Amino acid sequence: MKYFYKMKKIIYKISTAGLLAILIMLTACEPQMKDKPDIGPAITPAQVTFTVTPGADDFHFVVTNTSELEGISYWNFGNGATGYGKVDTVAYQLPGDYVIQLTFVSMNGYAVKSTNFTQTKTDYSLFDAPMYLNLTGGITDLDG
Repeated sequence: MKYFYKMKKIIYKISTAGLLAILIMLTACEPQMKDKPDIGPAITPAQVTFTVTPGADDFHFVVTNTSELEGISYWNFGNGATGYGKVDTVAYQLPGDYVIQLTFVSMNGYAVKSTNFTQTKTDYSLFDAPMYLNLTGGITDLDG
């Protein structure tokens, strides 16, 4: 019987210590939740702006993020090419309609802005490029 009373005291001490530890953990988290930083409101697509201007020739264009917010710019040029940074250059060598999309990421979230871009000219020097010649055999190789 003596052994039983000793075990009962040990279990009581352990359960009291465990309960006390849980109580301390629950109250210790509270100040951290109150100290959350205020990062401000989420950004909106209306705050994200960019321009597309002519580049070195009729087939290269410069895209520039003109937003006044601080963050990272990710570009999707609509022609299979992507880029990142405040300013980037893209080539549109074939006529067509392209959707240029800017995904802007900041500490307040992200916003996506798109614009349509139309290229009306063809860069015929594309057909003399080594990559094109290796893939197709060139314009003079009729059976490819």
